[in-house]
Amino acid sequence: SPLLRLLKKCGHETYGMKLPKKQEQIRKRVLFWAEKLCCNEIDLTICFKKFTKEERKDDGDFKTQAYVEFNARYMEATIYINEEMLHTFNDECIVHELIHIKLGELSGYLYANQEEAAADKLKGYFEERFASQFAKIITRL
Repeated sequence: SPLLRLLKKCGHETYGMKLPKKQEQIRKRVLFWAEKLCCNEIDLTICFKKFTKEERKDDGDFKTQAYVEFNARYMEATIYINEEMLHTFNDECIVHELIHIKLGELSGYLYANQEEAAADKLKGYFEERFASQFAKIITRL
């Protein structure tokens, strides 16, 4: 599948190399869900790495498992997965990040029609809630 053109462990290319078992399982599940959610047009990269303090955004019992960067113009996305959280990374997490990618296209409209601070606030609240709720729904169908 051309969907996952590049798989990398940040700083080290691993395309064509054998991944640790859990990372390979996650890669296969990302491919499965990306196809189900019609993300075939996206040039997708998966990056397994240890998150910095800023990336973790620890909030009480909550620890960031992953985040995504998406460029709608070039249809490129990178899912960054926290290596320290692989034991809890599941289908719901994968779908959550893929939903962020799909919503990334819609965010352009928000920023075109709102001041940046207002757009950031709306996007941060509504997109995160939407991604979380729909990931739960989709993975339970």
